[in-house]
Amino acid sequence: ESPTDVNTGEPTSRDPIRVISNGMKFHPKAGWLEGFTEPLIHMYNKSQSVVDEGKGVLVNALVIGDGLGDANMSEGGASLDCALKIGYLNDPSDDGKAKYAAAFDIVVDGTQGLAPVRAIVDRVISR
Repeated sequence: ESPTDVNTGEPTSRDPIRVISNGMKFHPKAGWLEGFTEPLIHMYNKSQSVVDEGKGVLVNALVIGDGLGDANMSEGGASLDCALKIGYLNDPSDDGKAKYAAAFDIVVDGTQGLAPVRAIVDRVISR
């Protein structure tokens, strides 16, 4: 299944970019979340070795998550050269900030949306 543009929902093709994520299904008129596409990647089972499914070796990865365990999603891939880890901080306490800063390369306030990630992706694919 081809990845879709987050703004339009239209299929995109950016070979050799492969998106590994849980897909969400939204009600067509009301817009609320109705469920997830299969296969569902469990929150405690998100390593590269689990999600690879034999579709090729990842060399670089952009890891995006909102839980501390998500920082380890790129582990398990022997061929991975580089991983940029972006954590969405939902716990604004000083303790939460410190834990996220230790686990992720970039920490984004949860209220900023996808703008910081889009800026990074746009920069990478424009090269």
